Amino acid sequence: MQARSIMVDDPLEDFTPRTMTFESKTKKVYVSGRGPAAIVLPEMLGISPAVSRLARWVRDAGFTVFTVLVRP
Repeated sequence: MQARSIMVDDPLEDFTPRTMTFESKTKKVYVSGRGPAAIVLPEMLGISPAVSRLARWVRDAGFTVFTVLVRP
């Protein structure tokens, strides 16, 4: 895994963006990996560098990670 600063926004270039609709609300979801599904939901708005780092750890453990871009 490439070393990344947690102080800089992550471009998520190794994730595939998808648009999904849940209960009439459309969200951007970033997906990466192969295997059983795992959902990584940020506690705060946006996908922070720490959240993307966690998502990569989960992906590298053999899961397909779904991370939702949360906005107000």
